[in-house]
Amino acid sequence: MKKTKAALKALREECGLSQQDIADEAGVNILAVKRWENPEYPGRIPPDDVWQFLLQARGAMYQDAREIADQIIESLSTIEKPQDLQLDYFRKQEDLDAVQLESGIDEPVGYYNARMRLVGQLLDKAEIPYTYRYPTQ
Repeated sequence: MKKTKAALKALREECGLSQQDIADEAGVNILAVKRWENPEYPGRIPPDDVWQFLLQARGAMYQDAREIADQIIESLSTIEKPQDLQLDYFRKQEDLDAVQLESGIDEPVGYYNARMRLVGQLLDKAEIPYTYRYPTQ
């Protein structure tokens, strides 16, 4: 992957991460991230560790999505008449925090939702019907 401003933004968005998420991870002000992505600031580039973080986040997201989809597919194979499969999708960080902090996990809501979209894509390929739901409903 060529390290361009557009590639950085695309990778960040693919991972469901906000500019603030990247700023927090990199220990910089959000303005720095905005400049890393803005072509009007040609000399501003992110450090290599930011690229490394995003590439690792994407790799982990795809691997986790495959594992979740495989677990779902395997569990459905033992059920004669599977019930409606619902994938959780969260509107706000606070809603996700209420669920994940009980298990000691703390990840951005955008990242979680991006991973669940990947799970959905994998279930589509396996022709397994599902719906998304907001757990607060």
